[in-house]
Amino acid sequence: MGKFLLVYLIKLESPEVDPEEVTKKIRENLPEDFQMQDEVKIKPLFFGIKGIEAQFILPEHEGIQDKLEDYLRNTEGVSEVEVQYMTRL
Repeated sequence: MGKFLLVYLIKLESPEVDPEEVTKKIRENLPEDFQMQDEVKIKPLFFGIKGIEAQFILPEHEGIQDKLEDYLRNTEGVSEVEVQYMTRL
């Protein structure tokens, strides 16, 4: 079975949300079949709101990307997620 590398921009709810804390929550509770790469970038977006650019490696099977996006959206402090890049490994 193949794998995919996906790069996401994870937009935070407000300027008060700490991107380091959200990154920590995502890592700690990440479902077993997902891998989050070590390199994470914090990017300024607009009106003081920040975004987290993170890379994930997922196994190739149907519905897996939706599962990751649902997980990210349901993380406290996250307002929106957007795929920046996707490639097959």
